[in-house]
Amino acid sequence: MNQNTKILTTWMDNMLEREIAINKLLEAEITMLNSLLNTENETTDILTFQNLTISLMGCLFNTNTMSINTIELIIHRNYLTRD
Repeated sequence: MNQNTKILTTWMDNMLEREIAINKLLEAEITMLNSLLNTENETTDILTFQNLTISLMGCLFNTNTMSINTIELIIHRNYLTRD
């Protein structure tokens, strides 16, 4: 197995792990959004609603950060394999 094959295999394994992590974050976002909507419909407690909104924003930020990191990694790996 040459060096490029090892790099690509490792990269594919890492991408799979990232995809699994992103899917888990998306599931958390959906759960948080459902909870947010239920809370909005069931309570007038603005503090609870605000806390859930902030939690959802944190999940969205984490997913976006992972997506950007994944794109950067793809570009970097593509550059390395050309050499």
